[in-house]
Amino acid sequence: MKLGLAQLKTGENAFLFSSQNDPWLRDLEKALAEQCVKITSGLNAQVMLTKLEPDYFLKGALQFEVKQVCGRCAESFSLPVLHGFELGLAHVQNTARGQLKDSVSDESEELDIVYFEGQEVDLSPILEEQVLLSLPYAPICRPDCKGICQSCGSDLNQGQCQCKKTNPLNAFAALAQYKC
Repeated sequence: MKLGLAQLKTGENAFLFSSQNDPWLRDLEKALAEQCVKITSGLNAQVMLTKLEPDYFLKGALQFEVKQVCGRCAESFSLPVLHGFELGLAHVQNTARGQLKDSVSDESEELDIVYFEGQEVDLSPILEEQVLLSLPYAPICRPDCKGICQSCGSDLNQGQCQCKKTNPLNAFAALAQYKC
C-alpha cells in the first residue's frame, strides 16, 4: 500500500487496515506464508503517520495470530501477537539507485529510520518487517510446558515417561575434589 504524501495533512493521520478488507494486506499474508509465517487469523494494522516536513513519524500496532511450533515440545499452536512499533521516515531527494546507500551514514542504519524517495511511502515492506520482528525466536506453547524427554522423546506434558533416569555426565565433577 502506497500512501501519497500530497494527500496527508500536516500532523497526525490515522489509518486502519485489515486483511479482510484490504487486498494488499492479503497479498502481504501470502508473501509471509511463502516465508513459513502462517497467519491463522486476519492481519490488522493500526497506523498513525505524523507529517512533519520533510520527515515523518510512523507509530502503529499489528494484531494477528500465527501458527508456531513449540520450542520445547514440538507441538503446533496458535500464538496471538500484538506488536507495537515506532519508526522515523526520512524523505531523501531523488538520487541514483546506488547513491542512496552512500548518502546514508552507517550510524543512521542502526536507528529505526526508514528512508524513502519520491512522493509515496510504501507500507507493505515496513509492515512485513514488523511482522517478522514480532515473532519470538523460540516460541513456547504455554509457560509451564515441560517439553520432551531427552532420552525417549515422549511428550512430558502428557505424563511422565517410562525411561530409566540416569545422572547426566557432568564434565566438572572432577573439580569437586579441589577445595579452596
